[in-house]
This record gives sequence, C-alpha cells and structure tokens, in this order.
Amino acid sequence: MPAPLNYSKEIILEEAFRILRTEGLEALTARNIARNLGCSTQPVYSAFGSMKALSDEVLKKAKAFAISYLLQDQNEEDLSLAMGMQYFRFARAEKVLFRLLFLQGELAMTLETMPEVSGPLVERMKRDVYLQGLSLDRIQRFGRDMWIYTHGLVAFMYESDRPDAETFVRAQLYRMGKTVIGWERVRANLPMLEVDDEMPLQ
Repeated sequence: MPAPLNYSKEIILEEAFRILRTEGLEALTARNIARNLGCSTQPVYSAFGSMKALSDEVLKKAKAFAISYLLQDQNEEDLSLAMGMQYFRFARAEKVLFRLLFLQGELAMTLETMPEVSGPLVERMKRDVYLQGLSLDRIQRFGRDMWIYTHGLVAFMYESDRPDAETFVRAQLYRMGKTVIGWERVRANLPMLEVDDEMPLQ
C-alpha cells in the first residue's frame, strides 16, 4: 500500500503562493489548490481553518517576498538607481504580484508601510556623498520624493514592449535623482556638487 501523501501546511501555503504569484488573488480558492495538489479541499481547511486565514498567510508571504526582492544587492552604486531599478525589475518579473501588491487599492504597499525597506534606504542615504550636509528630514523627503517618482515611472513602464525600457528607466531615475538632490541642497544653502552627466553603466 502506498504511503499517504503529506499535505502539510507548508506545502499548501507554497501552492497557494504559486497560484497567487501566477494567476492572481481571484484564482486563490480551496478548489484550485486542491486540484493542483491532487487532493480534496479537506486538507486545505484542516491546515488553515478558513480561506480567509490562508489568504492572510499568502499575502504576508507575498509581501515578504517583494521586500526581499527590493533589498537584493544589484551592485548599483548610484543611490538614485539602486532601489528604483530593483522596483522596476520586480514589476517586470512579477507582473501579477506587482499589480496586486503595489497598484490595487487597500493592498498597495508604500515606502511608509515597508520599514524593512525604508530603514536601510535611509541609512544608505546618510552615507551618500551627494546628500552630505542635509538634515535627516531632508534626506527622508528625498527618499519619499524619489519613491513617488519611481512608482509612477515603473507603473507606466512595467508592461512596455519597447526594447530599451530598462535603459530608459535608468536614465530617468538618474536624472530625477540628481535633480531632486540639487533642489534639496539649494534649499539647505549647501554648495552644489559636480554631477557626472554620464549615467553609470549597469
């Protein structure tokens, strides 16, 4: 007699996340999970009690996945590019999750709701040569302004079929980053720093 299949909570959660990641929240049903695992819906409800509980766990996993992706080190030396390019790459690679987590109403994640991202970002900004001499409030405002710009740019471009989409996004982020930094330095009566007109290579 074959050994009984193990439909553990972890296995069910992983399948639920796969469905969410590829098909969206509307496809996340006990029936779909059970069909993909080759079982009845009973193990799903036994493991989580309700689809609401399972959905909450899957969304928590999805948000952690997105945050981990944004924090990956892609060797971007320029601060204006580092987080923005990761955000763009996430949007292109994970279109379903991007729409769900960053574009859809009450689920939409922002810099304010991601302290795991905003904290390290602020610490990195404090060490950036172009931001030296600026107060913490101005540094944080620079981060917020760049997030707003980046979000709009990425939301506009993530489904673009233009072949130079990534290069275009890099150029826009670089220019806007230096523009906003310059504005903050002028307002703080700090000397302008020489900016390389050439955008850093990937």
